[in-house]
Amino acid sequence: KMIIAVAFSNYMTKVQTENDELQKNNLLLIGPSGSGKTYMVSLLAKKASLPMVQEKLTGKSTEGYKGQNLSTAFEQMRSMTTGENPYGIMFFDEIDKLTHDEWGSGSGFGSRLKDELLGCLEEATFLGDKNNEQKNYNPLNTKNILFVTAGAFQSTNKDSSLVGIIRKRLGKGQKQVGFGVQQKSKDDDKEYVLQKVRPEDLIMYGLKPELVGRLPSLGVLRPL
Repeated sequence: KMIIAVAFSNYMTKVQTENDELQKNNLLLIGPSGSGKTYMVSLLAKKASLPMVQEKLTGKSTEGYKGQNLSTAFEQMRSMTTGENPYGIMFFDEIDKLTHDEWGSGSGFGSRLKDELLGCLEEATFLGDKNNEQKNYNPLNTKNILFVTAGAFQSTNKDSSLVGIIRKRLGKGQKQVGFGVQQKSKDDDKEYVLQKVRPEDLIMYGLKPELVGRLPSLGVLRPL
């Protein structure tokens, strides 16, 4: 809660001062389904009277292909705001699924979607749909939008899961011999291990370093 509060407070300073030069603390939230990732952010957006668009990254295609892509999410934001540089929150769930295409649509779009998302997090401009009947559709620039991404980061393969990657970095999970090996330590608790996540663990999991670098606020949620 503290990490989310600090990131949102910094963003509200940017909103209230309308200072485009202030940096955004884009968020990456890690936690299982039902732990409150979307709920906490939506409550803050409602309290601050900010528009919020929520989308899942799985099943999305890249630009130029038929089907839903990232631009459809920004079309929603455009319909809720005015001006070319609006303030609002884009919540992209299941970012972890982009690291393994077989978990998503199986279309092979995962790597390309990561590149598109990377551009959005920094600054990108989306033009209006030429086929849209609504006239005078202004371009939408993402530089003032706060991006919140989320994922469970689980895997059927114990070694390739985020918990497994963290344990390997910490030197845990090695076969122990000697007195007391049956005793469970705090390091055996998945929730405790996940709290020790670092950016390099996310990169090892499959997220691009540039993408991780643009998500400076990292919060881990425990199951309720």
